[in-house]
Amino acid sequence: MMQSELFHECLAEALRTAVMALGGFKKVGVTLWPELSAERAGRDLSDCLQPGATRKLSLEQIELIICRAREIQCHAPMAYLSDVADYEPPTPIDPETQVLKEKRELAELLRGVMTRMDRLEKREQQQRSARR
Repeated sequence: MMQSELFHECLAEALRTAVMALGGFKKVGVTLWPELSAERAGRDLSDCLQPGATRKLSLEQIELIICRAREIQCHAPMAYLSDVADYEPPTPIDPETQVLKEKRELAELLRGVMTRMDRLEKREQQQRSARR
């Protein structure tokens, strides 16, 4: 991963850092606008991320850039947003840790379901015994 700037003046600048980490304007531009040539898509993306640009990226496009950048450990856009909104800096979740957490939560959920099933079966057996 390339060294990113420690401070960004605006979100567009932080997004430019992420775009460069992802391979540049042409590569990311084609991801955003697959119908355009790499040259045109790259130019359009660069234009959208200029200070005072009239053309802007959609929220979904910004989200895509942020998520793709996170995959390569580039956190510039999230760090900028956290800083400007006075939040603690973001702490990325390790994907393996997330998987383990979800497995643990599912196991707990299954244990709860099994416990309820056992209680229902016992209650059902008691009702059958009482009818006899």
